Amino acid sequence: MIKIETAKQIADKTLDLIEKRRSGNWRSLRTRWKKVNKQTMGGIEPNTIVTIGGMSGSGKTAFANMIVNDFIKDHPGVVTLFFSLEMLPERLFLRSISSEMRVRVRDLFSADIRLNDERMSTVKNELNKLASQRIYYISETCTADEITDIITQFKDRLQHDQILVVVIDHVLLIKGIGQDNVKQMLDHLQTKLNFLKKTGRIIIIQLSQLNRDIETSVRIMNPQLHYPLKSDLSSSDNMYQLSDYVMIIHNPAQLGIISYGIFKVPTKDYIYLHMLKMRDSGKPCVLQLRNDLANNNLIEEGEINLKTEDPGQTELKFNEDK
Repeated sequence: MIKIETAKQIADKTLDLIEKRRSGNWRSLRTRWKKVNKQTMGGIEPNTIVTIGGMSGSGKTAFANMIVNDFIKDHPGVVTLFFSLEMLPERLFLRSISSEMRVRVRDLFSADIRLNDERMSTVKNELNKLASQRIYYISETCTADEITDIITQFKDRLQHDQILVVVIDHVLLIKGIGQDNVKQMLDHLQTKLNFLKKTGRIIIIQLSQLNRDIETSVRIMNPQLHYPLKSDLSSSDNMYQLSDYVMIIHNPAQLGIISYGIFKVPTKDYIYLHMLKMRDSGKPCVLQLRNDLANNNLIEEGEINLKTEDPGQTELKFNEDK
């Protein structure tokens, strides 16, 4: 039977949530980037879906991994469920160690010089820390229904002080998606995830590829068309509609762009985080991040404030305030 609630019941729930936020008993999970926290609710709050889009190789998996690590450091009650559908979980561990030690993965692999005993000891200590975290990995390809069933099982086992963080990397790799049914399958997944986000203290982070339109010469040659739009998210309108936050991580240097957008900001050593949608919080903007992905880190720097609701159109200013 479908549950029907009165306005009084909803008012009581709303007051309870405000009181919990006021007392600190229910709070957002903070990231390492102050500007990301500022543009959201002081961080990412429970009961939300975060969509992170990007071209292949843009750093979206590394970005999501940083967010998860930040959440774990920020809140002792975080339990993470990571659907690593694209890469082996061992690679994620390597990236986490790389970020903590500020060394390249190739150095951990002794690609040029053999890892010395001192660094090897540090690696073991970092692995012990990772091994003690409540992170659970699924690397087998799953259907949308299998993904949501697994999430439900974990959600139902949460303690009162725990928050479940789910990462799906990435949605186009779920089992059953083919050329003829991509939109149908993704819409089905979005409907399932939207239901789940309302049922407990849960944050869902889903990663998705951009379509190929952003790589066309027409857009590369026209600075006013450089910025990714919501239509660049691959295959699913529901993904944008049902997400609370939509962020596109973009490396224009991948496309041979030297000066980015109408303000001609540099692309060498920079990645840009386009925050296209922030439900009930900030306005669309673009954050400039120094590219330290060799050490699995992104360092925030400037900010481009957008004048309109369409992040592909007119900007107001480039703000260097850190």
